[in-house]
This record gives sequence, structure tokens and C-alpha cells, in this order.
Amino acid sequence: MRRTLARLYLPLMLASSLLLSGPEAHAEIRLDLSPFDGLRFKGVYKNSEDVFKVVIPHTDIRVTSGETVLTPELGLKSWAAFKKSGKEAILTGELMLLEGQAGRVMAAALRSGIEVTSLNRRYPDDNPRILFMRIAAKGAEDKLSRSLNRVFEEIEDTRGLKVDTAPIDPSKGTLSPSIISGALGHDGRMENGVYIFSAGRKASFKGETIEGEMGVSNHASFAGSDHLAFVTGEFVTCEDGLSNILKALLEGGLDVTAIHNSLTTEVPRLVFVRFQGTGPALDLAKAVRGALDFQSGPYACPQ
Repeated sequence: MRRTLARLYLPLMLASSLLLSGPEAHAEIRLDLSPFDGLRFKGVYKNSEDVFKVVIPHTDIRVTSGETVLTPELGLKSWAAFKKSGKEAILTGELMLLEGQAGRVMAAALRSGIEVTSLNRRYPDDNPRILFMRIAAKGAEDKLSRSLNRVFEEIEDTRGLKVDTAPIDPSKGTLSPSIISGALGHDGRMENGVYIFSAGRKASFKGETIEGEMGVSNHASFAGSDHLAFVTGEFVTCEDGLSNILKALLEGGLDVTAIHNSLTTEVPRLVFVRFQGTGPALDLAKAVRGALDFQSGPYACPQ
């Protein structure tokens, strides 16, 4: 009887195995390359990783670090890469920008559904000053291709932009603290002609709760006059809230100057956003308040 059952079941098991391991079960969903034909820059497909990558060597700008002339081989380049992820694709990349371009290019990326995940300088004495902006996104290949093209267009359109500056000496400042505190909705303090606001956040690091005095805080410093002031500061946000904090700062007319992590293994994961701006003190304070208001919304860090 056992031999009879074995003779009956063995063919069924083999047939079932063949069905499960047939072409459809093992068919690979490869990256669709056709949408990338419309990219402003040509790329190369890497079959071994199923990745389409665009590398842009920046030979159109002369950049030096000290007395060294920088070349693409020394890091003077942008890149973007696409890889299949389920039925969609993921995009990662790094864009080299002149200092005056960062805000406009960042805003274009966010409008197009591309996340900005970091912004930093690479060379301490570069001339002109350049920034490197990391980007990431997920979606259909054609949508990602169109979004990246819009970012490339913004880079080309903003090559000549300069950073706004103003001759402000804090020791000669005439700020009205009540104007700033009223717009912020928070009290600060005057110190050597500078109005300083700070509000601690909470996080856990190596089993201990850390707050404002341990470097986890939103803060902003204002100098100048009510008519023309300068603000610089930093926001700390959870990863999920980064894109919206960036949008709030940019919509308020502030420049984002750096996006980075300051700790490791902290809970929740935190991102630090440096910003600055020049303009009437009331407008600057309202812009900072806009980002503060967002942090009490759905992406507030868990306490």
C-alpha cells in the first residue's frame, strides 16, 4: 500500500513543484529604462545591480580648495541612480550646488515629490562655496524621471544666484524684543544685541533622556533692527517630519544651510536643520514660527 501511495503522490508533487517554480514564479521585474530616454543627461545601465545611473561631471565651474583645482575625480560631480523596488522604483542621488542655488533647488525637489535627506559642505576652503544635497524618492520610473528633470532644470536656471547678505553689526542692533516674541509666541532673551530663542526637545540616548542643554533643541538668534535683521538657527525634527519642516522654512523665505544627523542610536532618530535669513524682523520671526507650528502637528516627535 505504501509503495502504491508513493507512486500516486510522487508525480503530483513533481507537477506541483514545476508549477511553483515555473517562469512566472521566477520572472524578474526589471527596471523600465524607456522613461530615462527623456532625461536631460544620459546615463548607463548596470545589469549586475539592475541600476540605471546618471553621473554629471561638473567641468563648467572652476572650483578650488585652497590652492588645489578641484575636478570631477576629486568629487566635483552630481549623480542620480534608479533601481526597481517591487512594482515601483527608488531614486537616490547627490547634487552639487553653488551656495545660492540650494533653496530654489530644494524647493523644486520637494514640489516634485523628491525628498531632501541631507545638505552639507565637503571642502572647508572652497571657492566658490559649494554644497552637496542628497535626494531620495520612490515611485514609477516615468514619474521619477520627470521629477528629476524638473530638478535638473532648476539647477540650470539658478546657476547665477547669490546668497542674500546685509551689513549687520549686532553690537549696534536696535531690535524690539516684543516684536519677535509676539510673532514667535515664545519668550527669549537679549544678549549683546542679539535676541535668542531656544526650546528643548526630548530624545533618548544610550538609555538616558536628553533635552535642550544636551543639544536637542530648536533655537534661533536675531540681530540687526526691526527694519533689517538677520536670523540664524537650527531645528531638530524626526525623520518623518523633515520634508515638511524644510517646506515651512523655505515658504517663509529662509535659507536652509545644512541638514545632518548629530547623534547615533538616539530614539527617535533625529535630523538637525540649520537655517538663516535676512529681512524685516517680524517676517523672519513669522517664518520661524511657521516651522515651530508644524512641529506640534502630526509629525511631532514622540515624547
